[in-house]
Amino acid sequence: MNVNQHWLHSARAVTEFVKGLWWVFAFIFVTYGFYFLLMQSKESDLLELQARLELMQVETALALRDQDELRLRIESQSDPCFIEMMLMRTLGVVPEGQVKVHFRNSGS
Repeated sequence: MNVNQHWLHSARAVTEFVKGLWWVFAFIFVTYGFYFLLMQSKESDLLELQARLELMQVETALALRDQDELRLRIESQSDPCFIEMMLMRTLGVVPEGQVKVHFRNSGS
């Protein structure tokens, strides 16, 4: 067997080997395609989750601010000065020793 025949025999063996394993290459190609599609889907899901996280962080900050305001209002309801101010503002009550003044429109 000379070198050319040996080379030809080796090339045929490799060709036959590749022909016998076509399904392996097809499987690898299809698997890579699915992997690529899933990675794109994963990226879009990640971006959506990041946007939702930012929105939830903003909502949390607003809720904490509202909670602090409500806590201050509740705590101030036991303060006598606050109660007196609310009575004067909403009911028009004046403390003892002070005079209530009414203003009228002089145009009518």
